[in-house]
Amino acid sequence: MCIDVFNNRQYYVSMRTTCDLNDALMTRVQQLAMAERSSIKEVLNKIILAGLERPKPPAVEQWVCPVHDLGPARVDYGKAWDLIDQLEADAVAEKMSLRK
Repeated sequence: MCIDVFNNRQYYVSMRTTCDLNDALMTRVQQLAMAERSSIKEVLNKIILAGLERPKPPAVEQWVCPVHDLGPARVDYGKAWDLIDQLEADAVAEKMSLRK
């Protein structure tokens, strides 16, 4: 239904719209129309209306990771790579001593 704002009249307009459906979708619509013994137009109108009236899922609250202050760093990160190299060297030396 359209409302003419200037003349305050109501009148009905039949609207024709063209849309492209892929072959698989059109086949399903045709099968449904045959099963319900109704026209493709009626089936499409029913499907579109059902989709538009479908209730929206409830909004999901976004999870926020809590943040905690752990205080100042207790490790000198400048020496971290030296420590890692030393630990790896110790592990290799231990493996070598076990193989003798």
